[in-house]
Amino acid sequence: MRFSKSLILISVIFLSSCAHGPVESVKSILGVSTRALEEARINGSFMVFDADINDCYYKTLETLREIPARVYMQNRTKGIIVAMGFRNSTFGIKETDLQSDPLNEVIDTTELGIFFTKMESNKTKVELSSLSTSLLEFASEKIFSKLENKLKNEKDAK
Repeated sequence: MRFSKSLILISVIFLSSCAHGPVESVKSILGVSTRALEEARINGSFMVFDADINDCYYKTLETLREIPARVYMQNRTKGIIVAMGFRNSTFGIKETDLQSDPLNEVIDTTELGIFFTKMESNKTKVELSSLSTSLLEFASEKIFSKLENKLKNEKDAK
């Protein structure tokens, strides 16, 4: 019986590896896959900034700390940040407005993907994606406006 369960598990992993590749399957099992966020970029939002990709990347990390959100994964080389932990208060919902439902106190694990693409002449495209439209709308407004201000202030200071 134990052998058959192991064989079924191995078969499921192997078959899922065929569909997305073995590396992606292992990432999914470990919870570090960005595939869904990459696919959601088609429905995401973006803004092009007149700034270096490094400036955009590190100013975005600063912005996420200010919001606050938790950076779950980051890879500067690949130009990606994954953030989560946007609480109800982040969306402007006051704790007093919430019902006494204990689920309202849970930290949100909905992921926000932030992708950076170097463009021509010192420009950077910053894309946001999420499987949650409300998080995407909120993040687009907050992150893009804060990032734009930070980059403008830095440029003015030079």
